[in-house]
Amino acid sequence: MLFRSSVERLSAGEMELRLAPVELAPLLKRIAERIGPLAGRKGLQFREEPGEDAALTVQADAELLEFAVSNLLTNAVKYTPAGGWVRLAWQARDGAAEIVVADNGPGIALPAQKKLFDRFFRTAEAEQSTTPGFGLGLAIAREIITHHGGSIEVTSAPGEGTRFTIQLPGK
Repeated sequence: MLFRSSVERLSAGEMELRLAPVELAPLLKRIAERIGPLAGRKGLQFREEPGEDAALTVQADAELLEFAVSNLLTNAVKYTPAGGWVRLAWQARDGAAEIVVADNGPGIALPAQKKLFDRFFRTAEAEQSTTPGFGLGLAIAREIITHHGGSIEVTSAPGEGTRFTIQLPGK
């Protein structure tokens, strides 16, 4: 909970990001090393897909950025049924860094997508499942990405999986 209180302070403007040049590939590979085994234990295929220009550097608070991406990947693993796949991809696009977390899980209906980044919101399916959660992770991830001058979007449809795309300004 100490970390979340730091994010709350960031949100309230009481804390500044500790910005420094961050190489995305090593940061994302560290996250993949942690999440990959979780996916494997659940019977999921986990793929890393660096783009051709994967040696990207961004101005970021590495700890907070790692938290945001880890949250997206952890959610993908939690909600994708055994036998499915989870993917982490990154590339340079139009002078920015693009990070994609995608899965072929159950997907999210459009009405729920509109509330997905609201604090304490959980989809009806998540509420009915045995998967624990408070509905804070995506709100915190969006807050972190926004404070980095970036954006986060979701693309999903029931039965077709979910794709989160993060855009961060290049260094």
